[in-house]
Amino acid sequence: MTAELVTELAREAPALSASVIAAMYEHPFWLERFGERGRKFAGEDGQQHVAYLVQAVVAQDPAVLTRYARWLRSVLTTRGMCSRHLEENFERLARAIGATIKDAAVATEYLREACLALRYEANPARELQDAAPRLADAAAADLERAHPGAISVWGTHGEVAHRDDLLHYLSYLSDGAEIRKADGFVNYVAFVYGNAVERGRHAELVIAALGAFSTLVAHDRALSVAAKAFCARAFEDAAERIATRAVTRPVETRSAP
Repeated sequence: MTAELVTELAREAPALSASVIAAMYEHPFWLERFGERGRKFAGEDGQQHVAYLVQAVVAQDPAVLTRYARWLRSVLTTRGMCSRHLEENFERLARAIGATIKDAAVATEYLREACLALRYEANPARELQDAAPRLADAAAADLERAHPGAISVWGTHGEVAHRDDLLHYLSYLSDGAEIRKADGFVNYVAFVYGNAVERGRHAELVIAALGAFSTLVAHDRALSVAAKAFCARAFEDAAERIATRAVTRPVETRSAP
């Protein structure tokens, strides 16, 4: 069974990677921030995902893939991406494998474990990851009340208020908390805001999202003082960047997951 799965994965690797990248680039963020150059490197990274998965299956050891996932996160989060982007890519790959290859349970389980490996061990990063679903739900509800229809427009117009995209904000925030630096979060917010201004989208929703997160975090009873303090500084820095419209794009955007 293992040999058959390895053979299938190796044979289908190009098609699997292509389908994952196609699904990924349905969201305007990727092309708008990383361009066609990013798409090229994303394809190469996708091949690497499958290669490490094959190694894990051959070794019958999911740790081969989980170690790769943690290492890759450390690389990609310095290049303008967040943990959630990588997790989503592993999830897309698992779905593609499940739809293409018979008896793929081992491969999809290993990819699930790779997603779980992206959970931080220490606070405040881990508690922010744990809090992300409830904070995103609450922020989405607040934005919908203040801006009716905002939650439904992301898919076609690239706005900020869709719940899934609010989760990306929080992923950048938890990644920053892990290293005690909010630069990645601030740069992401600045990009989304500047991109919305340039393309005539609802840039005010970026400001509204920051405000919603700031209030929610400040009043969240489960978050520690340290987590709240880090978030407060990050929100303040992002607001200052937006206020001056000093939008910075990544100098080196080698790859997207």
